[in-house]
Amino acid sequence: MPRAHLLVVDDEPSILTTLQKALSLEGYGVDVAGGIKVAEDKLKKRTYDLCLFDVMLPDGDGVELLSRMRAAKTDTPVIMMSGHATIDTAVR
Repeated sequence: MPRAHLLVVDDEPSILTTLQKALSLEGYGVDVAGGIKVAEDKLKKRTYDLCLFDVMLPDGDGVELLSRMRAAKTDTPVIMMSGHATIDTAVR
């Protein structure tokens, strides 16, 4: 049984693969999604212990996804990640 189950959302396949392999080796169960729609489908089907969201996704914004989770009263911890964040995005 995994230590915890994580959801990683990123549009870069290499990042998804790398994080899934690394976190799985550490004993975590890991689901991945390449965009917001897939992530929302996965979030409807199960509860996660931690989510990692890219800020900029092809079908939306990871911060918006976090806002929708909070509006739905989901209190799962979320780590936001980005390769090209601005100060405004960091403050949000």
